[in-house]
Amino acid sequence: MNKQRSFLKSKYDSSKSSSYEEDGAEFLITYGSGTVKGDWAYETVKLGEVEVKHQPFAEVQDAGGLGFAYTVGKFDGILGLAFPGISIDGTTTVLENAQQQNAIPEPVFSFYLGNEADGELTFGGYDSTKFEGELEWVDLLSPTYWLIPVDTINAGRRSLESGTSAVVDSGTSLIAGPSKTVREIALTIGAKPNGSGQYMLDCDKTDSIPDIIFSINVSEYTLEGKDVVIESNGACLLAFMGIDTPPPNPEWILGDVHILKIPNWV
Repeated sequence: MNKQRSFLKSKYDSSKSSSYEEDGAEFLITYGSGTVKGDWAYETVKLGEVEVKHQPFAEVQDAGGLGFAYTVGKFDGILGLAFPGISIDGTTTVLENAQQQNAIPEPVFSFYLGNEADGELTFGGYDSTKFEGELEWVDLLSPTYWLIPVDTINAGRRSLESGTSAVVDSGTSLIAGPSKTVREIALTIGAKPNGSGQYMLDCDKTDSIPDIIFSINVSEYTLEGKDVVIESNGACLLAFMGIDTPPPNPEWILGDVHILKIPNWV
């Protein structure tokens, strides 16, 4: 697989590849920020030492729908790690292909988020040196997104939600939830809306934020005030944002803010 540098991005050049296979079917996906277009093709993909042959992938000609985050982000493309049931056109995913080709010892992948240090993505297992204690396994509600049941969500002693669901998503930076509930959290700590579904607060109030407790699979996972505030250039952002998704979509998305604090469950 060959690539070239252009506008600070590594771009794929099929003319320099001996394993490229043309498909020609149109690729189209719509994100919250817009539409991304291209054509389907096949290629041998290497993930570290893992080699996956004849992998369907999209040669993107128009990445404008990825928005400003793609322009300034330190990534060149997107590798989906959910299930085939929600892949575009039912396409075989990289992890599914790797399993079928016996390229990985078991159908597992794991993230370690370094929190300003180098992170790690492991295919085929997990790195036991990156966490303490025993792993806690949580059954999925369906083989689509990484969708799990959430028993309760509390802010200190105040109950916010019960009997809800959440997607664990490394591609989401914040924690997203129903606008009404996120607004309650913001009002409780004196945060003010910034006009885009997010909230800003006085950095001095961080220590007074009540613990946000997610009860999942009977275990409690606690986020302290410092865990739910992102500070940059003297401004503080509450790491919750409001979203409202119609059923049967999940109500909550547990993004990197949650994953950083909860490293020992999969």
